[in-house]
Amino acid sequence: MSTRPVLVASDLDQTLVYSPAAAARGPHRPSRVVEVLAGKTISLLAEQTERGLVELADRVVFVPATTRTRAQFERLDLPVRSRYTVVASGAVLLVDGTPDLSWSRSVAARIAGESAPVAALRGVLEGYLGREWLLWVRDADDTFLVAAVDRELLHADELAAVTSSCEALGWRAVHQGRKLYVLPSGLDKATAVAHVAERVADELGSDPVLLAAGDTLLDWGLLEIATHAWVPAGSELDRLGRTAPHIRRTGQPGLGAGEEIVAAWLEHASGARQPSQVAT
Repeated sequence: MSTRPVLVASDLDQTLVYSPAAAARGPHRPSRVVEVLAGKTISLLAEQTERGLVELADRVVFVPATTRTRAQFERLDLPVRSRYTVVASGAVLLVDGTPDLSWSRSVAARIAGESAPVAALRGVLEGYLGREWLLWVRDADDTFLVAAVDRELLHADELAAVTSSCEALGWRAVHQGRKLYVLPSGLDKATAVAHVAERVADELGSDPVLLAAGDTLLDWGLLEIATHAWVPAGSELDRLGRTAPHIRRTGQPGLGAGEEIVAAWLEHASGARQPSQVAT
């Protein structure tokens, strides 16, 4: 319970919303399709999670914090609208649905001072396009790169070589299943969420309690700065054994994990100061 304002920052994919395959690995839950692409169901949201998010929106400042690009995020039919949304792993901050250009400029300046231009990294990855394990390479909001890989053919020595090449240019490579994310070393969700927390503190006159959730290494920095955080059972972070005293693991994987996480947020937000000044 908190009498301070509460800011909830959460990853989306495989934390709150789940692909059909990921949902099938957990307990059956009534769910709603929240994303369709080319006629195919991409993402599901448990009905109980949806109800919890609607209730939560009246108590906290809810901030989706995703690696999705803006276009990918906008494909999602979420039950609540957030004033602040972190997309592209922190490269873009949406305020009432519109990119905050001052934030974008600050991110660009910080990255330019620490990392090589994205074109240089595109050249590094494209140099591997003849290898069977690399299927394609795409830009994400002109800030980082996403590559599709065949994880059966991507051997440890190849991944180590790519990682080393990226690090030499001030970038990091993060392998997650069928995807390889290549990001500037100074780009992360935690920095963007910390910025949002400062803005919320200025608007409400009090530092908010930060609750967070995420499932992969790209979320770890966000979980570290939170007051309380949650990791879904069976997620990458769970499998890697990454934890800390303030981080809890859900009892169930899949859609059940999303339900547990939102229920925990609601419990912690009981009695919190209403965020009416920053609600849309």
